[in-house]
Amino acid sequence: TFANSAIRFMVDSTERMRIDSAGRLLMGTSSAPAGTDAQYSRFALRGNTINNNGCYLSLGNGKTTANTTSSDNLGIITFNDNDSDAGEYARITGAADGANGTNDYPGKLVFSTTSDGGSSPTERMRITNDGHIFFGATTFPTGGSSNGGSAFVVEGNNRRTLYLATTGHTEGLIRFHNQNGQVGTVVVSGSSTSYNTSSDYRLKENVVDLTSAIPRLKTLPVHRFNFITDSEKTVDGFLAHEAQLVVPEAVTGTHNEVDGDGNPVMQAIDQAKIVPLLTAALQEAIGRIETLETEVAALKGG
Repeated sequence: TFANSAIRFMVDSTERMRIDSAGRLLMGTSSAPAGTDAQYSRFALRGNTINNNGCYLSLGNGKTTANTTSSDNLGIITFNDNDSDAGEYARITGAADGANGTNDYPGKLVFSTTSDGGSSPTERMRITNDGHIFFGATTFPTGGSSNGGSAFVVEGNNRRTLYLATTGHTEGLIRFHNQNGQVGTVVVSGSSTSYNTSSDYRLKENVVDLTSAIPRLKTLPVHRFNFITDSEKTVDGFLAHEAQLVVPEAVTGTHNEVDGDGNPVMQAIDQAKIVPLLTAALQEAIGRIETLETEVAALKGG
């Protein structure tokens, strides 16, 4: 054994592979990859210097196309420690995923991890031959008694539709957090969905009644219009910059804003934020109506 020595494998007087003094197997390179963790590397593979196609690591089983069937494993990468039981912590599996044939090789990738207290990996995510990505599911998660999980599903018009499903009844499927904690949720029940924003009284201070709502509401213009990209459909609604003057918290963005290239940055509106003003104005109107009804009743009684 010599310091800094290496075993070199030559083909036609050109080095193709070496085992260096650190026990690393190097192919297509004579030195380990640079970086903080390079000292832990035991295998390095580099592409040749002739082109820019990168480096290919090919894993395959011993079958031919004619004999390969759906779900046959083609290659597996496992992640283990050096314990006596060779514990497997995680794996990535490449497998066939459907009927194959000449120039037809449908495949999938399956990502698995071992849970705390477990002894073998469990599938956590898969990418199918169609481009669907399943999380905690092996097929379309549509709920029911046993088909929970989530997925990005490839659908028409270049869409990636997000599926969120639970096998329970009333469950939170989306939770929104910022530096202050949870600020919103999307919760499903037996036959409906609730879109929730934080509203607990313990999160608030300086609470007073909303008064003089009718005068404010009268300054909020309501229009009928169509969107330029949907000219055949006329709808009721607001113009964001007008609503911003009356209910600022309902509107995101700045009137007539543009980016650094002069492109418009469009405003958006959360119409639910207008509901408190509408409710207060209606309460004031009801109060006035009830007062008038009392006065009319008194006049009739007199």
